[in-house]
Amino acid sequence: MPDKAGEWRLRDTQQPLAVDGHSGVFTAVPPSPGNHGPVRVHNTYHFAYADGTPYRQIGTTCYTWTHAPEQWQELTLKTLATSPFNKVRMLVFPQDQNFNRRVPPPTFPLPGTPPDQWDHTRFNPEFFRNLEKRVGQLRDLGHRSRRDPLSSVRCAMGFDYMGRRERRALSALHRARLAAYRNVWWSMATNMTSCAPKPSPTGSLLSDRAAKRSIRAVTSHIRRSHLQPQSARG
Repeated sequence: MPDKAGEWRLRDTQQPLAVDGHSGVFTAVPPSPGNHGPVRVHNTYHFAYADGTPYRQIGTTCYTWTHAPEQWQELTLKTLATSPFNKVRMLVFPQDQNFNRRVPPPTFPLPGTPPDQWDHTRFNPEFFRNLEKRVGQLRDLGHRSRRDPLSSVRCAMGFDYMGRRERRALSALHRARLAAYRNVWWSMATNMTSCAPKPSPTGSLLSDRAAKRSIRAVTSHIRRSHLQPQSARG
């Protein structure tokens, strides 16, 4: 994402993808009215837009709104437009929970057959086009979109069985498609209630130069029972 107006040159180095080595030139123009740029950490404990305007977040969660039917997605946008919230936490992958079982998503990130027969070597362009569209609409509403790229992976859905190469390609895809959106925050989440802990496939995403230009977060959820002290042994 350019931080000043002028001519910029680019070269893609995403090796897991077929676009590796492609290059180009584009011109960045001055920001439009009301566009303050991306949000950054300011003075250690605060947030501010790139132009120095203070940012005070009032957040909500809409985890699976992009996995709902089209009319529900539009209703969510209308509701957010009249709400006090300016930050939304949402998931990339659908959740293996009651809602998505009762109302199956219209599209999935991977081609294949629900609930767990997926082709881990390819991605579904239709799904990611809709994802980009919705992130752009949140930007136009003035909402920060906190993306949890793989936080909704559940063992039962089979998404967590992707190999190392496929996970690297998925991380590269997220960067390529979403890093240019000024309203995107990256979030890496773990959920010890759903399956055994595994090395995160999104660690490289959070350390990439493109991701570093946005706010990054780590979210962890552990059942209280996991934290109970063991009984004393005699």
